[in-house]
Amino acid sequence: MRNVIMFVNIFIVSVMAKACNSPKTSSVNEKNRDTVPVIVSDKMRFTESTYPYNGGFIVGNFGSSELNPLNKEGKGYLLFLKDTTVTVLIPADGNLNAPRGMYEKAGRLYIADVNKIVVYNLNALKEKPQTIQFAPEDIFVNDLAAQDDTLFATVSNTGKIFTVNIKDPANLAKEKPQKYLDIPGPNGITVASGKLYISSFSQQGKPGADNVVYVVNNLKVPKAEKIITQPGSYDGIAVSEDGSKLYVSNWSPAGVMEVDLKTGAVKAVSLPVEVTGPADFSLWDDKLIIPDLVKSRVIMVKAP
Repeated sequence: MRNVIMFVNIFIVSVMAKACNSPKTSSVNEKNRDTVPVIVSDKMRFTESTYPYNGGFIVGNFGSSELNPLNKEGKGYLLFLKDTTVTVLIPADGNLNAPRGMYEKAGRLYIADVNKIVVYNLNALKEKPQTIQFAPEDIFVNDLAAQDDTLFATVSNTGKIFTVNIKDPANLAKEKPQKYLDIPGPNGITVASGKLYISSFSQQGKPGADNVVYVVNNLKVPKAEKIITQPGSYDGIAVSEDGSKLYVSNWSPAGVMEVDLKTGAVKAVSLPVEVTGPADFSLWDDKLIIPDLVKSRVIMVKAP
């Protein structure tokens, strides 16, 4: 628990320092959205994640009194963002604390949260959500991805990736997470073309040699290989629709990186607006939908 507290303190100090040192930006009109960013902040508080859904995006918010990724205030909520219109999808009903990575299948929305995965039935939101509980030490459940009926979940503070069987979505509470792989500080995760891509975020503040970006080339053989070797504070991760590029957000320095998956070439994406806390973003319709956690907003820009 001491290590968890230390990690939270380092995280909060780091992100608040970035916020204080960053110039303020204003919202941009939706016109010319291919060349200028669209910035939305309506109803948002500590926005950590976005997920494509029903022609728009689900946006996860902590809603907490302070920026604390391990808070247990029960103020977490989900918004639905379409174009620039924001509506409440799931209000702060006490079931969410710090909603992070999401995954949707067959009307079930899986949400990574503190020490658990919360599952809502999107077709019956008045139903009580199901909870997939993790062991007490696995507190920082961070991001989700899936291949068929296997859900992958990263746990940052214990350096583990777990699998959960989601074949029976009506009885998920009985499922026990199974350890799949050890990786230092696993954060963002995504599956594409039968491969698992993972970003790493240091728990010690300063990125170490193992805080890089990994790939598991064969899901049946959980062996991780480095595809970005430059240490960073990596967070969100996504693969382009054609499978040619990998995008990953980085907090140090703050921005988004692009990897050519054929050549291995890595370069920074030139963003038209400064991002302070680029968290668990989405890539959809050739656009990056970036939640700026520190500034409680979503930034939509055209992907290169």
